[in-house]
Amino acid sequence: MTAISRPGSAGSQDYLLLDFTRRLADYAEARQAVHLGLSRLRPDSRRDHHVATAVSGFRAMVDSGDGQLFVLASADVVFVYLSAVHPRVVREVERICFLFGDDPALVGDAAATFARWFDVASDYDGFLMAMRRLVAPSSAAAEGAGACDTRARLKRRQSRGDPLTPDQLAKLVTTLARADLSSLVRRQPVCRVSDRLEVAPVFEELFVAIDGLQETVLPGTDLAGDRYLFRHLSETLDRRVLALMVAPEQGKSSLHQAMNLNVATILSAEFARFDARLGIGGAARMIVEVDLIDALADLNAFTVARDRLHGKGYRLCLDDVSFRDLAIADFSVLGADLVKVRWDPELLMADDDVHAVVRDRIGRLDVRSVVLNRVDARVGIDFGLGLGITLFQGRWVDRLIADDNRRRHLLRLKQVLRTDT
Repeated sequence: MTAISRPGSAGSQDYLLLDFTRRLADYAEARQAVHLGLSRLRPDSRRDHHVATAVSGFRAMVDSGDGQLFVLASADVVFVYLSAVHPRVVREVERICFLFGDDPALVGDAAATFARWFDVASDYDGFLMAMRRLVAPSSAAAEGAGACDTRARLKRRQSRGDPLTPDQLAKLVTTLARADLSSLVRRQPVCRVSDRLEVAPVFEELFVAIDGLQETVLPGTDLAGDRYLFRHLSETLDRRVLALMVAPEQGKSSLHQAMNLNVATILSAEFARFDARLGIGGAARMIVEVDLIDALADLNAFTVARDRLHGKGYRLCLDDVSFRDLAIADFSVLGADLVKVRWDPELLMADDDVHAVVRDRIGRLDVRSVVLNRVDARVGIDFGLGLGITLFQGRWVDRLIADDNRRRHLLRLKQVLRTDT
């Protein structure tokens, strides 16, 4: 009997845990359990992908039948396992404590109660009572969280429109299969920027503008309003991007090209056909970007995709990593060639200790492989340069390129005028 958390279904795990615990009475022998208080972490340290990263090490034991994993609505984790794998479980708990080591929940006396251990075989009744107390408040908490979610959805709907529905998605996928998306394709460079704000393009990212697509095909609909439907939509867009990447005009660019793909797309037959059409040496000019959440959703699939890309000569970029993500995990272990960290102006308000942690994690990644993206103000460039980052992407970088192009154009005009006189 196996229970594994699924994205978006955390609330159901509370019921599953109680049901499993009741039935555990018949085979409690040689069973132990651990309860991890992830709900005590700061809100920005227990988002979905943080929890997914935390429990990833338990999944091999789930797959082998040595344990049952439950992620509760509160974000707490309960893992019930065979006593034979106790040393492995201890190592995983130590890893999780290290992962969130900077959080107040794991500092000082609080750390002693972050993990609660149970010997189910010798004290089944105590474990059952603890699980009942753990799950009991979840209904009220879920109602409160539901109210907050409702308000958030309403606010988003007012600003972005109604969320995409399954029927709309089905029609949209059919439309996109034959639509000309060339007018919606955008290219944005990643540039090396010096202390003197001298800018040099290194590679450019090709993507479909979602806002433009939304206004063109389904105005008044928020295409990203339902993240699961949007994920399916993005896989459809992946196939169109792959087709655009091998178009004849694409070969005219002197820059290496980047595209953001889902892990599922990288492992698909469509990508294999794309790779075959690139020809010899084509992969060496390509960078494949994978969103952090997509990578952490299934680490085994991501590892296969990463190794496949590297084996064919592609470079891999881990995309949409926040400074908070950097502070709680060491992403160098994921084996990406580049990491895109999104700029957050709130960092300017953080204290020196936070800056020190960020600087340390950037250093672990190899600062030459870090791209600071979504930079829309000069202060982002200055902050990144202060950390040793030299690669940037965003509207402010686009402005630097435009200014540089204007300067070069004026210089050429001056040279022409001198020649004529």
